Amino acid sequence: MIKIFKKSPFLVGNDPIDQILKLTRFLGAKDIVDYIKEFKLSERRSHKKDNICLDIIMAYESGDIKPEPASDFSEFINPSNEANITAEVIDLLRRLLTVDFVPIVLLREKD
Repeated sequence: MIKIFKKSPFLVGNDPIDQILKLTRFLGAKDIVDYIKEFKLSERRSHKKDNICLDIIMAYESGDIKPEPASDFSEFINPSNEANITAEVIDLLRRLLTVDFVPIVLLREKD
């Protein structure tokens, strides 16, 4: 992805929490919150201390994170990389960067 968009790092955060929040906004906050709630990630014992999942839910419910849809990648397209960007590339990136692990695209070894 970095090679396609010629941007490294792809999503820059000021610290690990900021990085996670940027990723949450990029992937679509509603999908992230739904995923956290479905799998009860904010309730897991191993996550009780510094529970980013709970922080995301609280920020979403308070309006600090808006329920916007996932990014369409247009914010990363510019004259230096637009030749690399096709509908197929965007579709693949959307399927690779999914919140729910069930429909994710996986590479298979050739038989």
